[in-house]
Amino acid sequence: MASKKFWGNTLLLIISIFFSFLICELAFRVLIFSKSHIFTQMKDPGKYAKTIQDDYWKLYYRFNGPFKPPKNPHPLLGWVGHFDRKTLEHYEQSKLNGRRPVLFYGDSFIMCQSDSVDCFHEILNNFSLNSSFNSGSASG
Repeated sequence: MASKKFWGNTLLLIISIFFSFLICELAFRVLIFSKSHIFTQMKDPGKYAKTIQDDYWKLYYRFNGPFKPPKNPHPLLGWVGHFDRKTLEHYEQSKLNGRRPVLFYGDSFIMCQSDSVDCFHEILNNFSLNSSFNSGSASG
């Protein structure tokens, strides 16, 4: 009889612990994925995944990170840039003045998305030693 009571209490303890952890996990997920600012410090995707993993970017999007993907990327090319969507002509193509265009693909420094004072294309376009290059850039 004592053995039955012991195993019954042990089973009850194990089930209680399981459901306690389950309830805590569900409550944590509800709070962290809600719009409230209760767990703001916990809404960092780097705490749950590495930046090279897809899960990091899924969490970044779910946590409403400050940098959003482009709203209307080009349907064929898949990226956005400073070009006409129909002719694919760069907006500053008229400023080439005989210089050879250079395409820097996917570099945020080129697109001036960093905290630098001058963007790379501004430095390159203002280069005064008769530069033979003009920069274009694409992001996405």
